[in-house]
Amino acid sequence: MKRKIFCFFIIAIGIVNCNSRSKSYLEDVVLIPKGSICEVLNSFVKENGNSTIYELYIDKQTPHDFILTLYCGESSLTEDENIYNSQTPLNYTIVSGKRFDIFSGVERYFNEKKDVIKNAIQSKNQIESIWIVKDSFNIISIYKDVEYVYPFVPLAARFTESTFSPPIIDSDKKD
Repeated sequence: MKRKIFCFFIIAIGIVNCNSRSKSYLEDVVLIPKGSICEVLNSFVKENGNSTIYELYIDKQTPHDFILTLYCGESSLTEDENIYNSQTPLNYTIVSGKRFDIFSGVERYFNEKKDVIKNAIQSKNQIESIWIVKDSFNIISIYKDVEYVYPFVPLAARFTESTFSPPIIDSDKKD
């Protein structure tokens, strides 16, 4: 009798252990943006609140230089590439009630997650918006409504320097 109970517990523990490992630890994790990037994303949402899809592309150029491409529109900025390579964002964040899918290049090499949100309602009259955010040694510069930009490709234009000053957000107001 004791052997049967012991075998039952060993099998039950094995089944529970296998089932608990099949779930990715990232499936329930929403990334939380830090300081100035959170403020930039908030500003982007405030200017483009009605868009269906929000995306953030992170391109690390050097140890201290990053180019972030913020995009919103009715379909993904890299939709054809995503379909061709069967890639979906592996990370996301939620800022001002909007989900930003985050692309960094790694999604090409890893399997897609199951929690990707498909946007069923799309407005055909919607305007796309793209901001380029340069972070060099924690100095943020923003270039708004840039045209003909594609993530992870060197920018064709030279931009005049401007530094981001975060907006003053009244924490007592609700959006």
